[in-house]
Amino acid sequence: MTGAARAPIFVYLQNNSESQEVVKPMTPSGDGGGAVQGAPGGAAPKTAQQDGGGGFPGMMMLPLVIMFALMYFLVMRPEKKRQKEAQSMRSNLKKGDRVLLTGGMLGDVAGMGDDWITVEIADKVRVQFQRSAVVSIIEARSTSDASVASSK
Repeated sequence: MTGAARAPIFVYLQNNSESQEVVKPMTPSGDGGGAVQGAPGGAAPKTAQQDGGGGFPGMMMLPLVIMFALMYFLVMRPEKKRQKEAQSMRSNLKKGDRVLLTGGMLGDVAGMGDDWITVEIADKVRVQFQRSAVVSIIEARSTSDASVASSK
């Protein structure tokens, strides 16, 4: 019977309260998708899914919103704070500051530009780096210390 439509199979049920027979068609899968006995007007009773579930429709979104909030407060917000601190540290560099660079190189700031700094890593050995290469300021020298060192 491949390709041919299957005819519904009728099951005869005996109603105990009345002596009439009730005909209930069954689908080929055998689930008896017809009218349910005892339902008003012979209609199938509503399920929770058809009723709307009886709950707030946004309840499915609640776990997603909670997960995003946790990601924001545990990951994104602290990272933004670290980036702001690093940016302010790099913008406050002064001549004479001892800095640690990303490659592990240590030196004194000898000159500065907008995006570049010149670092003296040994006597009369100067190398240019981007400001973003500065990891931390090891020893910040005040402007009076820098002017005394440059006058010698």
